[in-house]
Amino acid sequence: MRIALRTKIILGAFVSVFLVGSAFFAFLFKDQTRGEFVTCTKEALMCQDGSHVGRVAPRCQFSACPNQQPFIKGMLRQNSEGFTLILPAPEIGGGTEVNYVMPLVIKESSTLGELVGKNVKAFGTFTEGNIFSVDRLELLEGDAGDPTIGEVGVGKSAVINGVRITLNSVVQESRCPIDEQCMEGGGITVNVTLKSNTDTETRNMASDEVPLAFDSYRISIEEINPPRKSGSDPVPESYVLKFKVVSN
Repeated sequence: MRIALRTKIILGAFVSVFLVGSAFFAFLFKDQTRGEFVTCTKEALMCQDGSHVGRVAPRCQFSACPNQQPFIKGMLRQNSEGFTLILPAPEIGGGTEVNYVMPLVIKESSTLGELVGKNVKAFGTFTEGNIFSVDRLELLEGDAGDPTIGEVGVGKSAVINGVRITLNSVVQESRCPIDEQCMEGGGITVNVTLKSNTDTETRNMASDEVPLAFDSYRISIEEINPPRKSGSDPVPESYVLKFKVVSN
């Protein structure tokens, strides 16, 4: 009886070790198989914040872009392929493109059409690559909701309706001071660098002239801040101009 019992114990222990070992080697073989046979192409997808993600096994889809912001601002666009958010491309690593196109997964509604072509806040999460699953959209208030209008300060850049405008300097200030009466309102001349997906140009631009033609756009200065007062002009670095960019 003792021999039989000891034999059963030894046999049971052997079976247990065998099963555990089999499970281990099966798991190891499974991981090794994935690593050996699932080979993804070494591509990099640029995210809207300038970072990059690569493809991962086993389906070789792009990793989701980082969710670092509570929302993303851009212009909502719709075409035959669905909805996208158009926003400025990263200035570093963005290539020659001015705009960054971000695919959206969004549930259609009766009010969605009212937001197309306008600047919105998109709340949601990146699910795969730069595909953004939208929870909700909010229209930006006032001029901020108009993609054709934007503000640029001296030494700063902004993308307005497909054109990156850099306000290099104020060349001439001839506006009528707000505390004086003038026969003419005058204007301001600034030096700007304009960049689209196909063209780049640096030139002077006057606020009291007809809209400037650039590429397939017309650009005008709509507002100038701060106002001019008699006896002194604003500090050059304090100027902020509101530009309007429309397509021809």
